[in-house]
Amino acid sequence: MPQPFRLFAPPAAPSERVLLVPSGELSLALPIGLVREVLVAAAVTRQGASSTIGYQDVETAKTVPAVLGRRPCPLEFAGAFVLLRVETLVSGLLAIACTARPQLASVTEESWGPGQPLPPPWVGGEKSYRKDGIDYLVCRGIQPKLESR
Repeated sequence: MPQPFRLFAPPAAPSERVLLVPSGELSLALPIGLVREVLVAAAVTRQGASSTIGYQDVETAKTVPAVLGRRPCPLEFAGAFVLLRVETLVSGLLAIACTARPQLASVTEESWGPGQPLPPPWVGGEKSYRKDGIDYLVCRGIQPKLESR
């Protein structure tokens, strides 16, 4: 009689680890290599038409551009921020405000679904990951046109 564990195929190996980030009208799946860290309840300030958060780096304090989905954050935003590594920005960092706590997911090649193009300035959208009834579009970064202020 075969052993019970031999009756089932082994689970698929995760092909990629992503952070699932709901941000305004966008739900993004960010590759872990793009994520610097997650900040909770960072203070938002307004500089002209854009929002920023203060971020303490090891060497010096920095101001990082912050967005909620596709628009600046409200001044009273009290959620979490995902700090991204963005080579196309002068500061090298961008903060996305999360309307719910981001979740870490291990995605297998078979669990990716079809995506749709992301709106500017986001790059990606060629595939998506579905969790709890939400389709998270894979995001590879931002277009070079977005500049820090």
